[in-house]
Amino acid sequence: MKKTIAILGLGKTGLSSYKFFKGKNYLVEAFDDNFETQSKYTNAGFNIVHFNNWNWNNIKYVIVSPGIALLHPTKHPMLVLAEQHKVEVICDIEAFMRLFPHKTYLGITGTNGKSTTVALLHHILSNALNENVVMAGNIGIPIFDLNENESNIIVLELSSYQLELMHSNKLLVASLLNVQNDHIEHHGTVENYINAKLNIFNNQASSDFAIVNHNVLPLLNKPLHAKTIVVHNKKNDGSIYYENNKLFDNYFANNEQVLDFTETPYLQGNHNYENIAFAYATAMALVTSLSLKQQNIIAYVKTFKGLAHRQSYVRTVENITFINDSKATNQESTLQALKTFNNIYLILGGQQKSNDLDLILPMFGQVKHSFLIGASTNVFAEILTDNNLEFTICTDLIDATVKAYAMAKSTQSTFKATVLLSPACASWDQFTSFEQRGEIFTNMVNKLT
Repeated sequence: MKKTIAILGLGKTGLSSYKFFKGKNYLVEAFDDNFETQSKYTNAGFNIVHFNNWNWNNIKYVIVSPGIALLHPTKHPMLVLAEQHKVEVICDIEAFMRLFPHKTYLGITGTNGKSTTVALLHHILSNALNENVVMAGNIGIPIFDLNENESNIIVLELSSYQLELMHSNKLLVASLLNVQNDHIEHHGTVENYINAKLNIFNNQASSDFAIVNHNVLPLLNKPLHAKTIVVHNKKNDGSIYYENNKLFDNYFANNEQVLDFTETPYLQGNHNYENIAFAYATAMALVTSLSLKQQNIIAYVKTFKGLAHRQSYVRTVENITFINDSKATNQESTLQALKTFNNIYLILGGQQKSNDLDLILPMFGQVKHSFLIGASTNVFAEILTDNNLEFTICTDLIDATVKAYAMAKSTQSTFKATVLLSPACASWDQFTSFEQRGEIFTNMVNKLT
């Protein structure tokens, strides 16, 4: 009898997995904790079965959608049953890698910067190689939405939610950009979050590559078996490093300057220089296996125009530059934007992840005025008041954009200004996604006269 694939969670990832396995004539049982979702897909003809009634004795493994908390704040009852029946619980990426083990998998994780680094690496490889390269994972493309015959090279953005459910994965190149305290509500502790991130190095061999930020080295709780490349923010033996607005290769070359960051206008700021360093290091690790050339890698770094909603340039009106950084859903990301721009009129707020602004407050010397939106308004207003910082409470994002433009315009004859959407908050209070938030901002900016 053919084994059953069980799926918990019918969001984008769960639906993708369901349709793939159903299309391959597997037996598929699925469930979602949300009653409305259950009803919707039951009516659509999906095989929706409560996990209490799954055919546990015949399940190959359970695929859990990212974001479903299995252990915190309490153990999910599905997980209890899986443990009782000794059934593996994995994510869709691990399932895909088991089905197609001979493809080349490149994985990137980190609290911040992973989407930009994945997109940049994809841009480099897609242009430098005479074959198709795809990207998937946390960047928004479920891996089972890929055509399994489309490409043998897959660039993966991996979140801690996905990595905690990856056990037998093996990546040819695995990168850990940085680690900040995040998603503690899901993982329970900082230690659990870090351990999930470190899973990216699972099962690597001496022929593989592990690329690690120098700041992360003290967090490693097990030896790395792969060739290890360290990314540094100053000159360091045997590393890829950046300093004085230049990138240097002291791993594959002898302290060679390989890039001047004035040639990457869409990727400015130390956080982006770090992203470039990781993408460069990953591509260089593939020079032999994929017949890449260093000069091509550098050439395509220069032509990358950045990631949508991540410090994206929108428009300049009367000396006022508008930047869409809607993907800044935490303070760490907003901090990088505040370090990058000057004379900022900041649109801030949404569904906050903490009741403080401690990380970004020291950078408010760059901020001329803040415009508050969303569920965090009262909390942030109190913080800004306590710190004698100027702000305006706005009804919504459109109101904030218009008011920020008007105030910046009133002073633009004196200096160049930046209207920056960098909310430091999730978008769920007013929008369906950070993408929708960024699109509304961009559309409004393009209507300004």
